[in-house]
Amino acid sequence: MVVDLCGKISNEKGNEFGPDKMTTVMSSGKSVASILMALMVDCGFLDLNEKVTKYWPEFGKNYKGHISVADVMRHAAGLHRLHKTLEKEWIYPINLKKNKVGKVIEDDISFK
Repeated sequence: MVVDLCGKISNEKGNEFGPDKMTTVMSSGKSVASILMALMVDCGFLDLNEKVTKYWPEFGKNYKGHISVADVMRHAAGLHRLHKTLEKEWIYPINLKKNKVGKVIEDDISFK
């Protein structure tokens, strides 16, 4: 390492933020996800015109069976929000392996 630019800050209540604290980073994965999706299409593993249920059958519950991969990728699937609040523990690797977030998406309702 050449330079390590890191600091800490505290607010009036004594809450501290610094290099050892977790934080939410928004929109950081979209570009990587888009590149990976394009690579899967290019390699023939994924067809954007197929229904999501071809790859994830449980996704089709609650009137979502008509949604295509392309609909999801262009944010036209009517899934702009979940109808259940996710718990932060559900994004831990152990719970992702248990499909905690996936189950919420599977069970969610589409209004499209």
